[in-house]
Amino acid sequence: MDFLPHYDKIRCAAFAEKIKRNTNDWQMIEVGVTGSLNAAHIAYKMCVHFKGKDGITLICNRKTVLVLVSLGRNANLQVAAMTIQEKMPPQSCTVVASGLTGDGLARLQLHIHETCANEENNRLSTQAERMERQEHVVMVVEDDMFIRSLIAKTLKPHAHIIELASAENVVDAYLEHLPDVVFLDIHLPGGSGLDALKEILNFDGTAHIVITTSDAAKENVMNAVNSGAKGFIAKTFTPDKLLEAYNKCPTVAARAKKDG
Repeated sequence: MDFLPHYDKIRCAAFAEKIKRNTNDWQMIEVGVTGSLNAAHIAYKMCVHFKGKDGITLICNRKTVLVLVSLGRNANLQVAAMTIQEKMPPQSCTVVASGLTGDGLARLQLHIHETCANEENNRLSTQAERMERQEHVVMVVEDDMFIRSLIAKTLKPHAHIIELASAENVVDAYLEHLPDVVFLDIHLPGGSGLDALKEILNFDGTAHIVITTSDAAKENVMNAVNSGAKGFIAKTFTPDKLLEAYNKCPTVAARAKKDG
């Protein structure tokens, strides 16, 4: 399952040509955002749900996610829609599934173009959702309880804190809360912090992620920075170093300027 965080005319056109070769095997799932989930979070859940399937998930705008997926010509569309709906939080979205025909594909291309044409892409909308919030949110992903507690205690007067002790569910939690800053350890139970970093950035290119590590001189730290981390701090950090890293976040700085 491919993912497009915003409308890309060339990639969408290439995918349409692929669908035309065997149109009856393809279905469209349209998910409307109506509640607690944001579009990026829904897109992530769609990619997980259809993992291994041939298809594409497209964020059209802040209220619409489209999935084009090959489920086979005998797919039960009502069951497909109900299954997705049941896995979502109550009243968080609407789900409509439909088959595709040659004429339907042409209408779909027009629908995608019209839906996406006048909307800011997801990289801007996730940032906008953070700015619309009244409080700062920080996510701390660290298996060492002492270090996790230190970060939380230092930043609690300034932000709402989300704590995770392993790599499991990091991306899901990130997209649920859209934190201003993530303090992310590289070495975690249940997976790699580097993998979590890359997956978060795949769904939100504006994520502000700071790596926390005890091996600051090693190559994987530079790999993290090269992959999109905004910096790193060694685990001998002081509260002042934490606050310095926190205050460098664009939405934190922008809110402080606005409130000041």
